[in-house]
Amino acid sequence: MRSAEITEEEKQNYINIIKTCGKSIIKIIDDVVDLSKIENNQIVITKDDFPIAGFMTELYDHFKNDELFRQKKEIELRLSINIDGNTIIHSDREKVWQILINLIGNALKYTEEGFIEIGCKIMDSKEHKKGNKDLEFFVRDTGIGIEEELQSAVFDKFFKIEHDISKLYGGTGLGLTIARDMAKLLGGDIWFESRPQDGSEFYFKLPDSVLVLNGNDKPLTSRELKSKYNWDGKRVMIVEDDEMSFIYLKEVLRSTNIEILHAWNGVEAVKMASADPGIDMILMDIKLPEMDGYEATRQIKEIKGSIPVIAQTAYAMADDKQKSIQVGCDDYITKPINRRKLLQSMDLLLH
Repeated sequence: MRSAEITEEEKQNYINIIKTCGKSIIKIIDDVVDLSKIENNQIVITKDDFPIAGFMTELYDHFKNDELFRQKKEIELRLSINIDGNTIIHSDREKVWQILINLIGNALKYTEEGFIEIGCKIMDSKEHKKGNKDLEFFVRDTGIGIEEELQSAVFDKFFKIEHDISKLYGGTGLGLTIARDMAKLLGGDIWFESRPQDGSEFYFKLPDSVLVLNGNDKPLTSRELKSKYNWDGKRVMIVEDDEMSFIYLKEVLRSTNIEILHAWNGVEAVKMASADPGIDMILMDIKLPEMDGYEATRQIKEIKGSIPVIAQTAYAMADDKQKSIQVGCDDYITKPINRRKLLQSMDLLLH
């Protein structure tokens, strides 16, 4: 058989191809869903305070470990932030993350050598509200650039630059459209400068969004996060039918010393909650087979009303949060799960 002759190197190459294709399919589905939500006014904006420096470092680490970046051996990823660690941004973290993911992903797609530089800078606010300042993000690359006659169409739906490089990675041509529309929902703007064969620079500005913390209100480091959240002796049930999502949550909670139980669906979750009075918290996925998270939460709350339940959903529809609260959920988090936000929510509900 041919399969018996495959070397380990060939196997790894095939695995990488499968992973890349799988991620491409998921990205296409996510893009179409996101565009539909935007066009139907179903995007929920939830603004909060979070540290800029930590956010940018997390973004940099995300792409350093990205499959596509690791395939491109001739690219250097650079991080450029000259901002005090006490500086925070007031905006929707998940939406800002999504915008920058799209901008950086686009740069990766059209760059084969040189560098991609991500960063941000603080600028004087035009509005001067409460003494705040504007925050301007940038993504620079040494890629193929954009021909002048095509530049007016860059943010159009389904626009793609036809090039041998881009053909390798597919996509819908919706990433920049979504990034622009998300930026507008946050009150910001996106624009770019580009030179054919000499790279592009994309800019994303959030007006009047920067605050500076005083005293000891500094962002938590990774080491401080580990010491802050120590739930030794506590038990959490994760209700999740997607194995990769469960593995991710286990990794997020690994440093907290909390004991983890797993239910694959709503029916199993209800049975486990009934049989085990020692469960301290439930992380409940909403889209589940056999019995969805709403009904499972309702039944569990009838059994033990005091147990905290955090709903998790990949959908950010306007009525999802309200429906979760109505069935008894104590908090609501959208996917992809923000690690810091999840830990903070759990900490409040476990004490």
